[in-house]
Amino acid sequence: MSDARHHPAKPNQLRLKIRFDADQETDQLSFKLRQLSDDSEETDITPSPNPRRGTNADSLYFNPGDELHVQIVGGGEHNRRTNTGFQSFQILQCALISRPQVSVRGHGVRTQWSPPSPFTQSSCAISPLSLDFAPHVVSDEEDYLKVALDWKHTLNVGLTHGMWELSFYLTVKISRADSAEDQIRVLIFDPEAEVGGTGTLPTEDD
Repeated sequence: MSDARHHPAKPNQLRLKIRFDADQETDQLSFKLRQLSDDSEETDITPSPNPRRGTNADSLYFNPGDELHVQIVGGGEHNRRTNTGFQSFQILQCALISRPQVSVRGHGVRTQWSPPSPFTQSSCAISPLSLDFAPHVVSDEEDYLKVALDWKHTLNVGLTHGMWELSFYLTVKISRADSAEDQIRVLIFDPEAEVGGTGTLPTEDD
């Protein structure tokens, strides 16, 4: 007879998909947090880990013990016939920066903050991601090329409930087929994140 105690449940698998356009003028990255099924396909879950509506819109919600995969997608105009435009990008540096929020405050109670990071791999506020990515072409249309870099590692969400301001800084080198000089850009996003929160009611995704 099998003993379930010797077979712990697999952590909930999430993918943080971060996107940019090679020609965008803003420095803001777009992002989505989705659950991964057993075949690594993205699915919606309730409550949404990345609600688009309501008071917590554009926040990231994690459950304790979640396992986080990271995918960075870059795209740009590319003409296959003339071989001009966006060709590829290289990540020079990327890091998650967390700013803990107050978790306990009250009269006669010592104020407490969330841990420095929501992830078990880091005991500090700055968590650099190793530059270990697997590239693949997402789509190669007649006039637009989209390339993804999948991080080969994962981040594990801790068991402590809390709230953070979570920023992601990305430095990329963008290569164009018709340009001898690469372009270096710094791109960011900075939503709020929560572990163990109540989430929001299910809503339609945009």
